[in-house]
Amino acid sequence: MSGIETSPMLAQLRNLQSQVHQVNPGPKAVAGLSEQMGLQGLTGQAPAIQKADFSQLFSRAINNVNDIQKHSNMTATRYEQGDPSIDIGRVMLESQKSSLAFETTLQVRNRLVSAYQDIMNMPV
Repeated sequence: MSGIETSPMLAQLRNLQSQVHQVNPGPKAVAGLSEQMGLQGLTGQAPAIQKADFSQLFSRAINNVNDIQKHSNMTATRYEQGDPSIDIGRVMLESQKSSLAFETTLQVRNRLVSAYQDIMNMPV
């Protein structure tokens, strides 16, 4: 089994963390979010980026999950077709990445729906 490359995933996490800093610059809120996501050790920041509205940020996240799922399916298909450069470990790793990305997106959606319902149920 070939070595597992975590650098791209860490870069994506750092990018998302920097986007969170741009959208909600409150240090306590960011620290709490980082703690919930298990990102306490990630302190590097990406270069300053323009503020993106929430819909663009969420749309990019969904497109990223879609790309991960497509890559996972392509890897599995290549393995099934007998591609010698693809081993079962890589197929399983890609499958787990895909599953984790989808589950994370689903949990974020559930939290957003819950927050929306809480706001709508607030007395005026």
